[in-house]
Amino acid sequence: LERHGGAQYAKASNNWVVHGKHTASGFPLLANDPHLRLSVPSTWLLVHLRVAARGDAAYDCVGAAFPDMPGVVIGHNRHVAWGVTNVGTDVIDLYSIDEVPLPVVPP
Repeated sequence: LERHGGAQYAKASNNWVVHGKHTASGFPLLANDPHLRLSVPSTWLLVHLRVAARGDAAYDCVGAAFPDMPGVVIGHNRHVAWGVTNVGTDVIDLYSIDEVPLPVVPP
């Protein structure tokens, strides 16, 4: 990437989906890569969350989560899979405001 404009192009991420009619299994295929660097400790914690059924509500999913955050950020359950994209270069917006004093009008 350095030859083609620098490493700034490596700071984004991508995901894509293929409809099941285009796969050998007949099931959709989701590919997700948030392009986060490897680190120690890891950014991700692999989890399997299961909540016992209460009425019709049962929660059973597998995936990756942040170590200090409950829930599954990237993962799947028995019905759907999900992923996220990440843009590492735009995490804050900074504005500079120049104040212009208004003219004083005598009463």
